[in-house]
Amino acid sequence: MAVCHSALFVQARLDSSRLPRKAVLPLGGMTVLDVVLRNLYGCADVHTLLCPDDCQEAFLPSARRWGYEVLTGPKDDVLERFALAAKKIQPEWIIRATADNTIVSHILASQLLQQCEKEKADYACFQETPYGAGVEIISAKALQAAAEEATLESDREHVCPYIIRHEKRFHIYKPLAPVQWQAPHLRATLDTAEDYEYLQKFHQQVQPQDFNILEEFIAWAKIV
Repeated sequence: MAVCHSALFVQARLDSSRLPRKAVLPLGGMTVLDVVLRNLYGCADVHTLLCPDDCQEAFLPSARRWGYEVLTGPKDDVLERFALAAKKIQPEWIIRATADNTIVSHILASQLLQQCEKEKADYACFQETPYGAGVEIISAKALQAAAEEATLESDREHVCPYIIRHEKRFHIYKPLAPVQWQAPHLRATLDTAEDYEYLQKFHQQVQPQDFNILEEFIAWAKIV
């Protein structure tokens, strides 16, 4: 039986090969991780940062600053990391986000969760948002099934591929995002030094707020 209705799980790490320690790089007067945690706070009943053991010390200040619990788990088996967190918190619904996607909104996440519940889906994501600006919703039952059954390394090092691939078993829901969030041609993720320079420029010129950061990013990208 679910202990809470919904939980936000933000996954983070430090050992990215293309942009090492990107989660703790400065951005908008904070760290990248701070921006993500701030932007998503309020979309769930429980807010949790999931990371490997060797990242906990580096991430703890940001987590405490924004009211997130920190839970650790396997570095490479991210699916198991999520399953262990879900077993402890026991939510009915899980909102999955990553620390390299800073252009995220708690309003978008909340709206997607509402639609997912109404649809009684096992997995949901909005389509047509900028690349790296979305979150995913997973039912706790689907997550548990994936963690118990998935054997491929590619399914274990991520969270959702096993569920998405078995669309005959799980109810997959991918609605179009509301029109104000549609801009699939834009790149909002943080993966390279070029991405970092782009996001720095956005934060310097716009100083975005958490509640409408996605709309501000789309409007800004049209004129730069």
